[in-house]
This record gives sequence, C-alpha cells and structure tokens, in this order.
Amino acid sequence: MEFDESALISKTSEAFDFWFSDVGQYGELKHNHGYNSKGYFLFTHILPKLAIPSNGHVMQMGSNFCVSFDILYRMFGDRAIGVDLWNPLEHPKVIEKNIYDLHDINLSFCHIDAGDFKWTPNLRLYSIHYALRNTLKGGIIITAGGNYVNECLQVNLNEMFLKNDYTIKSCKDYTDKTVLDEIGVQHEIIAIKN
Repeated sequence: MEFDESALISKTSEAFDFWFSDVGQYGELKHNHGYNSKGYFLFTHILPKLAIPSNGHVMQMGSNFCVSFDILYRMFGDRAIGVDLWNPLEHPKVIEKNIYDLHDINLSFCHIDAGDFKWTPNLRLYSIHYALRNTLKGGIIITAGGNYVNECLQVNLNEMFLKNDYTIKSCKDYTDKTVLDEIGVQHEIIAIKN
C-alpha cells in the first residue's frame, strides 16, 4: 500500500501499522524502537553530559513505544513530555497529539524524532521550527542531520540552526563510544541556543 504524508500523520490503523511495525513491504527494517535505537543511545550516552537548563520542559517528539522517552521521564520527572499520535504502552507523560496541534511551551530540551525525513518531510521540518521558536536560551535541540536529511527536507539544517543563533555540536563532542552504523547517530545535530 502506498502512503502520502497526510495519510502517515493521520490516526488510522494503516498509519499505526506503518510506524509500529518493524518490517517493510520488501522485508527491510523500517524503524528501530528499542534498545538499539538512536534515542536510547542519545539519552543513555549523550544526554547526561549536556547542560540542560533547569527551567522549561524536556520533550521528545515521536515517543513511539517510549523506550528512550522513559529515560527522559526518569531523569526529569514531570518536566518530561512525550508527543506521538499513539501511546500504545500508555506512558503517563505521553500526549497523543498531532505535532501540528501542539501549543507553544518553553523547552529546555527537545529531541525531534517525529515522522521521518523521507516519508514525512513537512512534519519533520515543522517539528524543527516548533523547537526553534520554543527553546529557551541554553536549551538544546537534537535532531538528525547530514546530507541525506538536508536533501529530503530541502534545507541545510546546520545553516538553519546557525541563523537562529544556535551552536552546533555532534555526538563525537560528548562520547567516544562506538555505535552501530545503522543507528545513524553520527549525523545527529546537537544544537544549543545561544
């Protein structure tokens, strides 16, 4: 079955199956939700080394099964907010909501993992703009970057962050831990609001 972006960000059983099933139409691995996910690596090995401001919320856009989000919740308690169309494991701090319907709130940290650059580039770009306008001074945004992401979004994310007064870092600035290539952490942007 073919999907367009609007179908993938609608709360339908087909969209749920697309995002929460690990095997694609041709047998390829589509998503990694567990302990080998980007979010889990970032929140386990990078987040504890970041200077997250003490005010504002910490948010994960695209909390999925909440494996990585629960790390945020254990670290930050009620400051943590997960956002996804679904909350299949009923985590108490996940809001079931379309990202486009979020109200502005002060953020000290935001991990953008909503949708996908290939399948839902407009949602991903909207999520980045949401984080840009809501992140407090000293706050941090983490999102995927690199040439592939820039091509899908039709924008240079490093330039976008720099123009919005962010300092750009990468995972290698915080850890020398070897990570599996398929996780894709080597292209993550860690943007710190000046």
